[in-house]
Amino acid sequence: MAVEISVTRDETLRVCWEEQAAAHAIVNQDRDREGFGTALEKAVLVGLDGSISRDWREEGLSLTIEMPLARLVP
Repeated sequence: MAVEISVTRDETLRVCWEEQAAAHAIVNQDRDREGFGTALEKAVLVGLDGSISRDWREEGLSLTIEMPLARLVP
């Protein structure tokens, strides 16, 4: 697993999460299922004017979260 946190030129906080897993673990997951965790992610990101994107690849999950830095700093 690797996590990279950066701030873009337009002051957007970007968190990139890369997982490395066995292919069968990813292939067998229900990628469209939205449980409590997904609902919580969406609620938090909407409140922060952010976004989340997931890319299910053979080698594992790639997840990117972006939100305006100004929403995190009072």
